[in-house]
Amino acid sequence: MQATREKPVIPGDASFLAFVREAKVFEFLWHLHAEYELTFIDRGHGRRLVGDHVSTFGAGDLVLLGPNLPHTWISQSNNGRDSIQRAVVIQFEREFLGNSFFARPELRNIDRLLQRAQHGLQFLGAGRDRAARQLLELPQQTGLSRLLTLIRVLDGLARTRHVKPLSSAGFSPTVRQGDDARIKRFCDHVERDLTEPLSLGGVAAHMHMSPRTLTRFLKRTLGMTLVDYLNELRIGHACAQLINTPFTVNEICFKVGFRNLSHFNRKFYAIKKCTPREFRRAHES
Repeated sequence: MQATREKPVIPGDASFLAFVREAKVFEFLWHLHAEYELTFIDRGHGRRLVGDHVSTFGAGDLVLLGPNLPHTWISQSNNGRDSIQRAVVIQFEREFLGNSFFARPELRNIDRLLQRAQHGLQFLGAGRDRAARQLLELPQQTGLSRLLTLIRVLDGLARTRHVKPLSSAGFSPTVRQGDDARIKRFCDHVERDLTEPLSLGGVAAHMHMSPRTLTRFLKRTLGMTLVDYLNELRIGHACAQLINTPFTVNEICFKVGFRNLSHFNRKFYAIKKCTPREFRRAHES
């Protein structure tokens, strides 16, 4: 898909950008930039696309992206208070504190973290929670306090073991004119009919493509097939329901679009490396 190149504008009295993004809906915007980006979702839920990785996100989601990695968050609005989506976003260049700053002995953990972030990292567990508390305060800070908070956040994330890589190492997007609109049309259609028995032929017809052309398009832009994309998205929705609803695993299986419980269990394990029940137990308070 065509990734729009952005250039964040850093204010003259700061060395990096820190802001709060609020909107009723995070619209689809497939984009990239030369800066690292640390994004914490304080409120909201939807889908997150990073390179060739597709997943759902919710409140508490924390991701670090390396430079020039295409990404977008696409939120789903609810009625009432939760209809406002809120994220804290930090953007910085690798050399924003000078050449070789992160090569200093005291900062080598952060240096390794930035190297690992080239394809995106999602943080979980206690390390994520500590960083989240600091990030919520950072946009209101100024001067040295602001800078030190960012260094502390990065140092803490560099030390946590609960990290999940996102985009595959081999992902390299091919940029072509018009892909942005096509991939948005595809994502919207699949999201709307996710619980239906979607077929390659039916989705291709909606996209005004042949099945073969759609398959090539998805492999080129997302690095996966239609079936792979559907499985990733449906399992992501299942995870949200396992955490947030009392529905049984069998009920969730059908609610997210699977037609067979054993198939759902196999795909869930293949993607999450645990069973749905194990996943639910791990997230029980």
